[in-house]
Amino acid sequence: ELYAQGTEVNMALFAGTVARDIENIVGEALSVKSYGAVGDGVTDDSTAFNNAIAALKAYGGKSLKIPAGTYLLNNPVEFSSGNYNLTIYGEGKSSIVKRGAGNIVAGKGLFTLTGAKHITFRDFVIDGSTTTITRLTYGLGDSGTNFNNDPMNNKLTQNSTFYVKGGCEHITLENIKIKNTTGYRDWE
Repeated sequence: ELYAQGTEVNMALFAGTVARDIENIVGEALSVKSYGAVGDGVTDDSTAFNNAIAALKAYGGKSLKIPAGTYLLNNPVEFSSGNYNLTIYGEGKSSIVKRGAGNIVAGKGLFTLTGAKHITFRDFVIDGSTTTITRLTYGLGDSGTNFNNDPMNNKLTQNSTFYVKGGCEHITLENIKIKNTTGYRDWE
């Protein structure tokens, strides 16, 4: 159900959408901007991303567009268990999802998936906003630290980009560029 009042449009079918000028909606797929994302690289768009994903999961899936812009996320975008049937796509290098100030807590990533199923991420850039390498290693690497042989140790998982936990199925990344992110090496 889509209805207009003056020049603003309310998309009542999707709970939590924000009224916007019709000129901004005509020809546009459902996007994170429909849920209040700004994409200016300054405003925290975490809530808009999470609200959009929750609404589309409840609706049974579809596609979610990340229009050109820089979307700052100060908190993780979380996918709980269940079937999403969702494709999240951008406009290539013009659509940037950027980690905001501060640390994403250990055990979570910028995108955290726990038991989620049937999600495709496609055609956007993720900027981890980190330019200093942690130099942490797991196993018998050159630093000598092994973090108790636990690859999920909090020091190793903090500030992850994608954190895919148990129970996830059919998670696909296509044409995703990940830059400026910390990480660790797994030594054999």
